[in-house]
Amino acid sequence: MRKWISGQKILERYDMEGFELFGYVKKGLQPYNQKGELKPRPDVSEKLSELKEQKKNLAILERRIKKSIDPNDIRQMILNVRQKRAGMDDEKELHDTKERIKTIEGELPQNNLYSWKDYSLPDPEKEAIKIVNDLINSLFKTTEFIKLKKQSEEEPSTISFTKNNLSPNQKRKIECQKIAKKIWNKNPTITIADMINHPDILPYTMKKNGKYYTEKAIRNWIKKLCPNRSPGRRAKPKQ
Repeated sequence: MRKWISGQKILERYDMEGFELFGYVKKGLQPYNQKGELKPRPDVSEKLSELKEQKKNLAILERRIKKSIDPNDIRQMILNVRQKRAGMDDEKELHDTKERIKTIEGELPQNNLYSWKDYSLPDPEKEAIKIVNDLINSLFKTTEFIKLKKQSEEEPSTISFTKNNLSPNQKRKIECQKIAKKIWNKNPTITIADMINHPDILPYTMKKNGKYYTEKAIRNWIKKLCPNRSPGRRAKPKQ
């Protein structure tokens, strides 16, 4: 067994969608970058990057101030006077930088910088897709994924995807799947083509702009639930 598995391989091998992979990440599946380094959630990643820059700036300011108090460095003393006249005060910038560092450190998660447990996808669908695609291109430990996958199969409720974490497309897909499954449980002879145009399904196939999703999209959502995958033939009745 390989130690690592990519998000793309998980989707292909286990026939999953990107938002389902995100659900596993929220439940503890840790993503890694291509160097094998822990990958924090996006908001934490931004804060860590800013923190790194602020600390770098702090070090530069401290060296500059230390140099400026050298009584033998006349040129630096003259430069200090000119900077103050121009409104550039290193002492003030130093204070502001230290305060900003404290603020960022206070905003970072206290327990685990790399946990995605409390993270939700942003509302703009483009941003959500960008984050999911980043996870698809990430690496995961194979053993961790298999453990969570087995757990989800034994206890389906352990891997949940709340509506707040999903895009409008993902919500529509889940609703269509629920209804299709319920209808097929009652009547397994309904074909995929008929299910796509079923009156109970149609209300959930409309986008916010009033247009409908394509039949191809809906077919991809529900085809795995159909008792008979043959699109143009009805299932044979049980003997």
